Amino acid sequence: MDPVKMPVNDDIQHVELPIILKGARAGRGEMVEVEAAPNARFTVFEAPAFVEGLAVGDVFELAPEELSGFKVTYHSGNLTIWLMLPEGAVYREEDRPGLDAVIGELGGVFDGCAVKKILIFSVHVTAMFDQIEKLMERLTEKYPGSTWQYGNVYDWENKPLNWWQQKPDRPNMESGEIDFNHFDLP
Repeated sequence: MDPVKMPVNDDIQHVELPIILKGARAGRGEMVEVEAAPNARFTVFEAPAFVEGLAVGDVFELAPEELSGFKVTYHSGNLTIWLMLPEGAVYREEDRPGLDAVIGELGGVFDGCAVKKILIFSVHVTAMFDQIEKLMERLTEKYPGSTWQYGNVYDWENKPLNWWQQKPDRPNMESGEIDFNHFDLP
């Protein structure tokens, strides 16, 4: 299954969510592009560059009592992946076709770049972690000295979130009821 790429529309909003560093909120947050959903929820429209725990298509509600500032109510099945370029390297727009092609091998999408240093990708979990890791190792070879990490696989203490092992609940946004649509796990 391909990652969810949200359709372009005029209903996009920005919600500021905390950035967590070493188990604490760090200064300002990140403005995450979302689409408002019923019941005071939001659907992630664009993969975040710094906020951990979210991917394109995820549905969340604000939860100020949580360290993250939100609670995911539905996981889309997408993984957010960040490739951090080393000192002295910057993203160039002419790299885009190559990045699109490489991540496209797994049905993924190159979402873009933040601060010319963080390349952001979305890949559906059905692409398999080992295949994603091989592909990301290839990208770190293309950009020597770069590192990568998942944006929504581990928590702040580096413990797996394991959301991909649970039966996904697809909210029926209009009725508030839940129907179950499985993403195909291996």
